[in-house]
Amino acid sequence: TMLTKIIIIFTIFLIFRSFEVEFDIFQSGQIFLTSLMAGALSFIPGGLLITETGLLGLILKYGVEFSLASLLVLVIRFISLWFITLVGFCALKIISNKDIVESK
Repeated sequence: TMLTKIIIIFTIFLIFRSFEVEFDIFQSGQIFLTSLMAGALSFIPGGLLITETGLLGLILKYGVEFSLASLLVLVIRFISLWFITLVGFCALKIISNKDIVESK
């Protein structure tokens, strides 16, 4: 799981760079992991709304304007949560179809 966190942090670092937000990789990791921890402590599945609010607040704290910070939050959460969920559902569909074909 540590490797997946490193990959996600590097991905978030690249997202910040692509929107010309000059955070280093440690700031990127701090912003993401702090908000992720707050979301996990809320006991809400996926930390929905808590994680996004934490991300938005921390990005705003570093002086990024609100519209860009909001866009960054949407992109980061799509990549870090919803894209991975979509890949999991596709894998489940493929595996379940394979089991049905093998049982016939």
